[in-house]
Amino acid sequence: MGPVTGAAPAVIPVETLHLNLLGPVEAQRGDAPVKLGGPKPRTVLAALILARGRVISDTRLTALLWGDHPPATCPAQLHTYASRVRHLLGPGVAVERRRPGYLIRLPEQGVRVDLLEFQERAARGAQALAAGDPATAAGELRRAL
Repeated sequence: MGPVTGAAPAVIPVETLHLNLLGPVEAQRGDAPVKLGGPKPRTVLAALILARGRVISDTRLTALLWGDHPPATCPAQLHTYASRVRHLLGPGVAVERRRPGYLIRLPEQGVRVDLLEFQERAARGAQALAAGDPATAAGELRRAL
């Protein structure tokens, strides 16, 4: 039997990945929470997102995770946490090893980061206020909060 012609391709809905840094570090895909695990993978995720596409060094990640007393196995543990974050966030999100550390690349579409949305809306509110439009400023600042 040959291929069916004229049929519309199946549309697979894309679930938005929500990354929350304001308050507890959380992730949610669509309506389902992503189980990030304990505080260390959450710290790695937050640090990578806050670096905004720049490499965050192993030294910095080590300090964030263990302070002045890292375990001897910290390089292996860093690798494990980065791999866990990569796996949990799924396709489209790249957690890459780039000497001297790691970076995260988020796709242009389908990912929302609460901190970035807050900063964008707060900036628009400030611009509207500076332009003499307090009503627009108030709306943007309310949405930021």
